[in-house]
Amino acid sequence: MANKDKRWEELNKELIEHAKNWNWGLYRNTRLEMYRFLKKEGHDKQALQTLLEVCYLDINGHRNCGGIFDSELLAEFPPWKETNNWQAPTLFKWINKLSKKLEYTLDDIHSLFIKVAKIRHDAMKLPVSPDKAWEKLSKELKGN
Repeated sequence: MANKDKRWEELNKELIEHAKNWNWGLYRNTRLEMYRFLKKEGHDKQALQTLLEVCYLDINGHRNCGGIFDSELLAEFPPWKETNNWQAPTLFKWINKLSKKLEYTLDDIHSLFIKVAKIRHDAMKLPVSPDKAWEKLSKELKGN
């Protein structure tokens, strides 16, 4: 197995472990590492999709639960809390740079974002809808 295949396998194992323990901040960080891997390998469209997913996770305010599933604790410290969100401005620049390279318009990015966000929203039961998240993200993208 080539080193890059092994690294990709390691990243996927990390994702599974983070998801199993509801460590969504760590999950997000691993997805960001996957973006970097895809970008380095020249898979620009997949890299952009992954970066858009990271932004969607950020908008939803991810937290690490450390494998604690006690309902009282989760009520007080939920795994997703929109008021806990933060986004790195660098991500917006990377999205714009990749979009330009791929010759994507803002409408193209919007379609791709909604597709990616809907999958995550439905699978992870995230609090912020893809449409509401796009409103936030598109303002940032226009500003960079």
